[in-house]
Amino acid sequence: MIEANESTFLKNRKNAAELVRSIEVGKTLKVRMRPLGTRRQPPLDTFGREIMEIPYKTVRQLSAASSVEEVRDKMLLVLWDALFLSQSESWTNDNVSNTSAADAMELGWWFQKGQAVSKKPLFEGICAMCGCLLYGISGRNCLSNVHLGPPVNRDGAILIEGGRPQTKAQPPFLLRFSPHLFAKEAPEMFEYDEETNRLKVKDGKQEPWKKPETNRSKSDSTKTWLYCYDCKNRYCPDTKAGLPKTHLPYRDRASQLNLRPITRNLKTESQSQEEPQAEPEPAADATYDAVLPEEDDIVLPEEAIPEPAVTKYCSMEEYQRKWDGELAKHSKINEGEFAKDNLIPKPIPNLWQDSPHVAFDELKSAEAQSRLSVCRPFSAFEHPHFREGVPKYSSLTGEINFRRRATRTLASMMGFILNTYLN
Repeated sequence: MIEANESTFLKNRKNAAELVRSIEVGKTLKVRMRPLGTRRQPPLDTFGREIMEIPYKTVRQLSAASSVEEVRDKMLLVLWDALFLSQSESWTNDNVSNTSAADAMELGWWFQKGQAVSKKPLFEGICAMCGCLLYGISGRNCLSNVHLGPPVNRDGAILIEGGRPQTKAQPPFLLRFSPHLFAKEAPEMFEYDEETNRLKVKDGKQEPWKKPETNRSKSDSTKTWLYCYDCKNRYCPDTKAGLPKTHLPYRDRASQLNLRPITRNLKTESQSQEEPQAEPEPAADATYDAVLPEEDDIVLPEEAIPEPAVTKYCSMEEYQRKWDGELAKHSKINEGEFAKDNLIPKPIPNLWQDSPHVAFDELKSAEAQSRLSVCRPFSAFEHPHFREGVPKYSSLTGEINFRRRATRTLASMMGFILNTYLN
């Protein structure tokens, strides 16, 4: 048996040729086409390299760190790699492949590199206040919307006692949505038990609202939570100059008290359009020839007309009982303190920005979906009216009323466009 070592062929070419000539006719010659330690060595995984380091291992030695079934699967994978590599060389020699064996190795290397890069998720954290998805926590040569800050409660009070931040406190964003929504939107991070209404972080995962621990020097040890840009400037800005004067409220019932009430007085509004006139009713003495005289003797066969299917809907009381039952199910209390396996011990429905007890996701009509998307669940069929001398009309595009331009301004603009086009 001759080892096809590259250094041996370069230094002792003549000796190798004489050795080949001395072989007797009828005897076989074994040549290692891909010897280890050369440029032609085959690609091996960790299990394949362990086998080749100490050949002729027993099954007991191979199954010392794993079961017999796992060893069998690993050996089959090594065999498949070897056979596929040999078949690829045959395809290359027969000129039936669209690439060579050398190029296939480089393509495979780039594919594995892409798989390694894609292991990093797009979003790596969650804002501790509003639940906004954050990206670029590492902050190295990448875009980032992550801002660090001290722990705060749901009212914005900073949680620091004796100079130490209360990092293990419950983040406010967990109270702004129902428990099942977190597991639905982020199944890789959260786990939800429908029977007990318990939400927890999956085993082996770190809390996404906490700052990851690194070996870098800590500039401020109190900033242990992650925030988005808006929540950082509103609740814990670095300077008072960055504190915003106004902010958008949350979409929950508790924030409705901070909104300006909408008042409508349709009695004092002047109508800009006349009411449509009713159609005239026909006179009582008017006669109509519904059937021609020659058709009186025609007898049409009677056909059985099936009765139309009547859709039976639930009453308002039944809907209310159903919604109350679903609300009680999603707001069920879990005994115990806040922990990694009990993220929401006591849900607060008034702070939820979703409605898990109402089937809004089952709306089919485009009108219902459009109203829900702009959070306008009331009718837009309102009378046109004047407010502050400006005419306003109802709309279904997200705003309740839109202002109409003055007639003269609109006519001048159209005349300008026509003149430009004609010239």
